[in-house]
Amino acid sequence: MALMDRRGFAKQAAGGVLTFALLDTLVGCDAFGRKVRPEATRWVRDLEMLTRDLKGARLPQTEWQAKVEELLGRVPLEDARETIDFERLARWVKHKERGATRVKTKLPRIEGITDVSFVHQVFAMRKDRAIIPHGHENMVSAFYVLGGSFRGRHYEKIEDDGTTMVIRPTSDLAYGPTQQSTVSDYRQNVHWFTALTDESYILNVHIKGVDEGKASSGRIYVDPAGETLPDGSIRALRKSRKDVLALYG
Repeated sequence: MALMDRRGFAKQAAGGVLTFALLDTLVGCDAFGRKVRPEATRWVRDLEMLTRDLKGARLPQTEWQAKVEELLGRVPLEDARETIDFERLARWVKHKERGATRVKTKLPRIEGITDVSFVHQVFAMRKDRAIIPHGHENMVSAFYVLGGSFRGRHYEKIEDDGTTMVIRPTSDLAYGPTQQSTVSDYRQNVHWFTALTDESYILNVHIKGVDEGKASSGRIYVDPAGETLPDGSIRALRKSRKDVLALYG
């Protein structure tokens, strides 16, 4: 589909015929060729270098977590928002009744990088909606709060027999803009974020298939309201996305 210019965009928007499919194209393809300050994208270059080191087995997963947390902790909110064109994204996002709305993002052209090695997206939520509790296999992930506030709960996966997952609570914190967290197979493998405010947004980056030759999973949904074991860990049932969404979304 040929991309429209700003005048055409304004005309369609005024006429009320701008569909969300078209919006996804505009947001996802960076239709207007926007200009972004070079200093606003430096963190993307650094994140890409860390990702390449991780995928090249030069950086253990837990070190990737530590370095990414330190990196994202230095990124000014205005730079993160500018890089992903947050204002346009927030203006047009359509929130779901339950759970989080996943919005594809397009990074601007960054000198020296033709394509990044990590997946990037934004989750948008209204108050009391959630990124429901889940874990992963052979995947690392990072979150950075772009707007609003969240309750973020993390757990350490102890064992998984395919039906239940033993998890140990590690943190239960409030997260505001610029605060971040990470997960990997080796630290805090299960997480759960609930929006405390309307118009809450969180940037997610993740890398699948970190260890070659090992299968990667999508989300593994669990119900943390399971049996509490003597050491404080929880025997949580693995459930379908539909079931966990109904409980916590």
